[in-house]
Amino acid sequence: MAGGAQAQKMFFAGHMAVAYFLDRAFLKKGASFSLPLIFAAAMLPDMDFMLSPLFPHHSITHSLTFWAAVYVPIFAVFGWRRTVPYAVATFSHFLIGDVITGNPPLLFGLSDARFGLVAPWVFKNYGLEYGALYQSLADAAMAAAFALFAFRTGSIRTVWSGAHNPWHVLALAAIVALVFFGAARAEVVAGLKQSPGTILYVSYAVVALAQLAFILPFIIGRRAGSGEEGEELEEEGRLPATASSSSKATLR
Repeated sequence: MAGGAQAQKMFFAGHMAVAYFLDRAFLKKGASFSLPLIFAAAMLPDMDFMLSPLFPHHSITHSLTFWAAVYVPIFAVFGWRRTVPYAVATFSHFLIGDVITGNPPLLFGLSDARFGLVAPWVFKNYGLEYGALYQSLADAAMAAAFALFAFRTGSIRTVWSGAHNPWHVLALAAIVALVFFGAARAEVVAGLKQSPGTILYVSYAVVALAQLAFILPFIIGRRAGSGEEGEELEEEGRLPATASSSSKATLR
């Protein structure tokens, strides 16, 4: 984590879990979408790790101004029904995840104001190690909520169930890999060099466990059949964009 003031973020599991819970609301409207692509969209703002030093982390790609400019033409071409779930996933990254655990410049290009709620205060008063611990615990809370919900409802199918489009999974894996190696280089290694204390090691251990908890439903979750609540997320393209009143829209 690159410095006390800059080491402010949620991690993979937290961002993806927030996007998942938000986008479930679209099921009530009969929408369908790809779960791997929802997760990929949720991680797009962190692609700035690959743009450094041209665009430092938590700059232009963590702003409303940038993503509004990206998604408005996408809405125009593909329609809001097909694209809003992915836009929600992307915007949730910095409007919810990073506002809670970071200090994002939501109006980048229009204002220098930053909009962190808790993290700036934690970093300022307690330093890098406890700031990182706060972030890791927030991420772990979201990952745990996702895992508990997934196992309770049976709403997630495993990676080998055939439910997930393999090309979508590959796209997600590519984005996660790029972000992971960029973050490891820019934040983890730098953080250990700057403040290699016990609390920081504990924070990274919590983060690792949180990511494991998040992926467990995709490894040992439901393989086939209906879940406890009879509701799951469906791959885009396998169901029509609208669901009849007699059927349930689902997402895998």
